[in-house]
Amino acid sequence: MDRLTASQKQSIRLGFVGVLLIVLSFKFILSGGFDFRTPLDLKGEAALLFFSLDQPCDCMETYVQEAETQIILWAETQRAGIPIFRIDFDTRRDLASQYGVYRVPSLVLLDSEEEIIYQQDYPLFEEGSFKLAEFEAKIHEFVLTR
Repeated sequence: MDRLTASQKQSIRLGFVGVLLIVLSFKFILSGGFDFRTPLDLKGEAALLFFSLDQPCDCMETYVQEAETQIILWAETQRAGIPIFRIDFDTRRDLASQYGVYRVPSLVLLDSEEEIIYQQDYPLFEEGSFKLAEFEAKIHEFVLTR
């Protein structure tokens, strides 16, 4: 077997380092590196986070539409004026993970410190919808303790 010259050894080392840098770069990007997503600006107020999908698959479309309609029709007075922030689950997985949302549609009530007060997933495989009366009771409790 022929011996490698110094320049060939150097080329092999540089190639190895290059491949290693590429692999580490992909790992960094996939783990969220350089992810400059805008955090929610709740201005120290309570909020309702509605996690949904902008482009649901066919099997989810009915559930997403029903949940969207239910949230749209939810009167502001029934939720004590607490604003609703609609968040696309697919594009804001960082927020979903932060608030423990693993399926959609989901609804999360946050206090002014961004702590979770109450949370519901949409009951996908049973008759029903969000149980807004339960949310309203939690909101009422929250408003009384402020």
